[in-house]
Amino acid sequence: MTSDFPAFRRLTPIERAFDRAFGFLLRLGFGLPHNYLPEVRGRKTGRTHATPVAVFAFWFLKQETRPEVRPAAAAEEAAG
Repeated sequence: MTSDFPAFRRLTPIERAFDRAFGFLLRLGFGLPHNYLPEVRGRKTGRTHATPVAVFAFWFLKQETRPEVRPAAAAEEAAG
């Protein structure tokens, strides 16, 4: 059975060093507003694992694309 997902690509030593340095700076409070350092606890070992991420929100992704749906009680009240 073949998978449609790409194979996992291991980070190069330079990328790992950059992630460590960037994570250290984020832990100290240096970084832009869209930079986060989510931390999770390991299931078996209990060690904390953290990965620096950059979250970009674009204005067109925030817009509501479907019409607003009102609850039934509010619709009945507005009707009469």
